[in-house]
Amino acid sequence: MITLPYILLGIGVLIVGLAILVPDKKPPKKLNSGDNEASFHETTTASDAFYENLNSKLDDFIGELSSNLHLAGDQLDAKIAQIASRQDSLTNLLARFSELKGEERDRSQHLPQKHRDVLALKQKGLNVEEIATRLNIGKGEVEIILSLYEAGDKN
Repeated sequence: MITLPYILLGIGVLIVGLAILVPDKKPPKKLNSGDNEASFHETTTASDAFYENLNSKLDDFIGELSSNLHLAGDQLDAKIAQIASRQDSLTNLLARFSELKGEERDRSQHLPQKHRDVLALKQKGLNVEEIATRLNIGKGEVEIILSLYEAGDKN
């Protein structure tokens, strides 16, 4: 296990090595006042050109981004309208289906109970004899009831 003194010794060696490898800084070259003005003017001109170019590119980018955003918004509005139209169609279909189910229920409620029982047992797959036995009615009566409603279903 490495102890604290060895860690500190390693850090010290590292600092000394870096100090040896890093070159000395030279003092800046003295410029006369004419050189300072020319240098400042060049730097300012280059800086202005750089910022004008940057502003131009940013304006182009923002313009393109804005047009893409408007296009995406238009496409999104079209999709929302399409979805709303489909939702309205589905709502209308569901309303019509509910009306039809209600009409079907109303029609079946106007039937005599015996007729409803015969039709329900027939839908469960029972034959004429089984229906007659369960409802304690004659086979002929079951056949008449079934033939009445089968004739109505065909029309």
